Amino acid sequence: MLIALLVSAFIYLFYRTSQTVINQLFTIFFGDDFYLMIKSELQSNLKLPSQIIYSLPGALWVWVISIASRDVFILFKGKKISLVFLPLVVAISFEFFQHIHWINGHFDWWDIIYASIFWVLSFWSFNKQKRSFHDVNSTVHYKLIFLGSYLLVFFAHVMG
Repeated sequence: MLIALLVSAFIYLFYRTSQTVINQLFTIFFGDDFYLMIKSELQSNLKLPSQIIYSLPGALWVWVISIASRDVFILFKGKKISLVFLPLVVAISFEFFQHIHWINGHFDWWDIIYASIFWVLSFWSFNKQKRSFHDVNSTVHYKLIFLGSYLLVFFAHVMG
């Protein structure tokens, strides 16, 4: 799962706009010249199709966080509510918010299609062993992992 997130970060860093949070952090630590040199070299020597550049990173995130969310729930008025659907809802909501211009970005049906496919694929990735379910509010550890996973979406956000 870490490899999937690293692939997403690689694509965001070197193939997407320089205005994302992760790119701005990278240039703070390594400098604009270094960043632009690497980005230019990669883009000229490693051509990627636009659907890989624009749809795959979000789909990989949906796949990873869906696997991570499979055993997580919240208690709401004494009922367990599974969070396995949340990654897909977040991905589709982002596209909707882009469509109505509440957040930066461009609405793309392919993003919704890829996210949906990778969400379904996450079910095939689930381990068939007996699983224990965890209340996301039960420990600080689960809260940090869960919230940290969704914080990753912020790093892909386009500023200004």
